Amino acid sequence: LGLGAPIGIWERMALRCQSTRNYAAGPILWYTAAFPTRALSGQSALVPGSIEEFFRDARTGNLPNFALIDPDFKVNDAYPTHSLALCEAFLSSIVRAMADGPQWRRSLLVITFDEHGGYFDHVPPPRTVDPRSDFRQLGFRVPALAIGPTVWQGGVVSTDLEHVSVA
Repeated sequence: LGLGAPIGIWERMALRCQSTRNYAAGPILWYTAAFPTRALSGQSALVPGSIEEFFRDARTGNLPNFALIDPDFKVNDAYPTHSLALCEAFLSSIVRAMADGPQWRRSLLVITFDEHGGYFDHVPPPRTVDPRSDFRQLGFRVPALAIGPTVWQGGVVSTDLEHVSVA
């Protein structure tokens, strides 16, 4: 891919001819903010799209193998001062669009919040075992939901996972 940077999940999927897309409900794409050099180089493996395109692709059965769906980071991202009701309505519309689409029976929707998901957490971050003392304190817990037709209904996983666990 000639990006000169470590290969991420999107680049690995592109090398395997798997489609990816970053749909955004607002003007800011997470991928563009996180990887500006890649996003602006014209060599990005992740194709940008609007939330309207997501709803169309879900309805017509044209969702990519992997999609990242961004809220509008100024309105419905569940950050403090933003409306939780708007975030929940946004998430509900995503779940409904996927569940009503033809690809649902072979889909998995993972909803995660970023590393600052601890805004509403009442439990202090746990510690872990590591030979390096500086690496024994874990960060805030990150809320996540797995939704799909084959997900264990009502199940709760208490295992410590990391952001890369999604991959």
